[in-house]
Amino acid sequence: MKKHIGIVTTGVILLLAANLPATIIELPLNCAGTYDTGPGWSVDFDLGDEFTDISHVYIDWSGEITAARAVYYNNPNDSFIVPVGITTHIGNPPNWKHTDFWGGESTYPNAQTFDVKSEYIYGKMPWSELYDGKGNMKIYYSAPGLMEGYIIENGLVTLNNAKLIIDGTLVPEPTTIFLLAIGVGGIIMRKKMF
Repeated sequence: MKKHIGIVTTGVILLLAANLPATIIELPLNCAGTYDTGPGWSVDFDLGDEFTDISHVYIDWSGEITAARAVYYNNPNDSFIVPVGITTHIGNPPNWKHTDFWGGESTYPNAQTFDVKSEYIYGKMPWSELYDGKGNMKIYYSAPGLMEGYIIENGLVTLNNAKLIIDGTLVPEPTTIFLLAIGVGGIIMRKKMF
């Protein structure tokens, strides 16, 4: 009978642990500044928490984008406006995930403001490399690749604020599991006594 109670208790604990509510972790990023054709910004991070599952990863960022100007090889005297972007990667190639924001062409020569939450794209690959709460990321300026022309005036991105947002299920703390076990054990013992 004790073995049966132990199996039931373990099953209930695992069931409760598996149904823990999702948690949103936010990590403010110290990456404000001006981004152009330079190397960008990078950081290794440790969230201080571990996950059993991660459903979504976002970057919430704001700033301004000024578009670039380009010309075609066959018409170098007639320039045109092209959008530029700010891009971010998490992880290392070939398994990195990315997201970006592009703009500036509609307000050129003035900057276009942005305040968006962009989701990292990971295709069919899970977020398991972040389950330990540790990772690395990079933020940098992006310009379009022009097959029939070239950039003559680089654009500019000013990043004012950014934070990494991870939506996932945290690994339960040992204390939580212990308290769940005591609670379930107490319920079982009470039913057995009465």
